[in-house]
Amino acid sequence: MNERLKAVGTINQIPTEHPSQEKSSHSKTFGQNVFGKIQINQNLPKKIAVNWLAAMDGCEAIDRNHLDSIADALKKWAVGKGATHYSHWFQPLTGRCSEKHNSFLAWKGVSGTPIEELDARQLLQGETDASSLPNGGLRKTAAGRGYTIWDPTTPAFLWENADGITLCIPALFLSWMGEALDSKIPLLRSEQKLSKVVCRLLKMSGKPAKRVFSTLGP
Repeated sequence: MNERLKAVGTINQIPTEHPSQEKSSHSKTFGQNVFGKIQINQNLPKKIAVNWLAAMDGCEAIDRNHLDSIADALKKWAVGKGATHYSHWFQPLTGRCSEKHNSFLAWKGVSGTPIEELDARQLLQGETDASSLPNGGLRKTAAGRGYTIWDPTTPAFLWENADGITLCIPALFLSWMGEALDSKIPLLRSEQKLSKVVCRLLKMSGKPAKRVFSTLGP
């Protein structure tokens, strides 16, 4: 019994963090694994950053000439934080998220020098076997193609698990015929339609707006 009492007494003597310290720590680390607006401005030239931020707000399309610079900035940021792989992250009609992982590791030149690489093609489009998902289950494997397309309106983020750290690139999932195979494309289409209709209503009310969007809270 004496040993148990000693153990309890020792536990009670362990200092606990003050709530104010926790709040300070949380504010400094909040969003550190998300390539959001702050990271865009910090890691990209002003012209490219302005274009991407405008695309996030639905005001412009991403200039294709900027894709290599964006991909390189994402790679450097992710690798600098310990990431070894990247993945297009999408929402097929399974009620869950899906990922297809690829390594940053590539071979350069005839000598085969190992380098970390993420180019515009890899950022923009990926391919997954849609025959294993509900949308493609009735097709042959070769005909069940699904493609993931980068969604620049959603920030990329890092996901850490027992296997390491992965750069998750938010993506849309569609068939080779352009049909929506996920939950996100219908959502974005609804948002676009909603914005168009409400902007017309606001204009008629004498309070014009360029864009209207819904939110799910802070």
